[in-house]
Amino acid sequence: MSGSNDPNQGGQQPNRGGPSRQNTGANHGGQQPNQSGQSRQSTGQSQGRGAAQQAPRGQQRRQPPGGGGNALDALGDGEPNKYLKGIISTMATVGILLGVLVFLLGAIGGFAVLPGAYDDARQEIEQQASDTGVPGSSQVSADYIDKVESSTYKTLNGYLVSLIAPFIAFLMAPIFGIAVAFQMDDGSKVQTVAAGTFVGAILFMILATFIASLSIPDATAFLPDGLGELATAQMDVSTALGSVQFLNLLIDSVVVGAVTAAAAAATTFSIDNFVSA
Repeated sequence: MSGSNDPNQGGQQPNRGGPSRQNTGANHGGQQPNQSGQSRQSTGQSQGRGAAQQAPRGQQRRQPPGGGGNALDALGDGEPNKYLKGIISTMATVGILLGVLVFLLGAIGGFAVLPGAYDDARQEIEQQASDTGVPGSSQVSADYIDKVESSTYKTLNGYLVSLIAPFIAFLMAPIFGIAVAFQMDDGSKVQTVAAGTFVGAILFMILATFIASLSIPDATAFLPDGLGELATAQMDVSTALGSVQFLNLLIDSVVVGAVTAAAAAATTFSIDNFVSA
């Protein structure tokens, strides 16, 4: 009996070992793919969440904090910004040069056309000086006439700039409107030329008017030598003829900038939609 039991026990051991090992291998083999698949899915989800969280942060970093930054970046950093800077710098430079032109004309220039009475007065003074033999008085009188002529020339040029500057700025509008319509490839053409000409016209008006006013002399320049200092000492009011009214200048500049921007935008819009379409 002991012999018969031993084979049965020995035969049961392989059966026990076989199924248990097979079940263990099956269990391990079935669980490992599931675990690896779940780990990959969780890794992909975590990476997706991290990318989704990092994207807004990157966008927030690109935006200037508190709405700061360059005012010219309102339409972006690409082609619009380039045209904005070009338009504004050009109009500002032209305004400065217009004021410098008036200043130089007043310093070394003079009237190209004068009434005949001016030459007649000089000839009469020179004739009297020749007859009386007193060249000193004639020289003083001739200098006074030249002084009045030069002061009048400077004053008229200074006032003229403040009068014609709005129209010069307005005439620049179609020029920049045409240039932007044909040269710029970005879609924000109208907004770009409107913003550029608005700011540029304001700078043009302020710079041209202010610099030109520096060449306008005082009222004492129209008085003979000696009387000007006496009048200044006795008068309590200012004798300046080129006093800039900055509030009026600012209002005029904004009005000119708005109308100039509208004209430039209309030019660009018309060409872009009816000519280049």
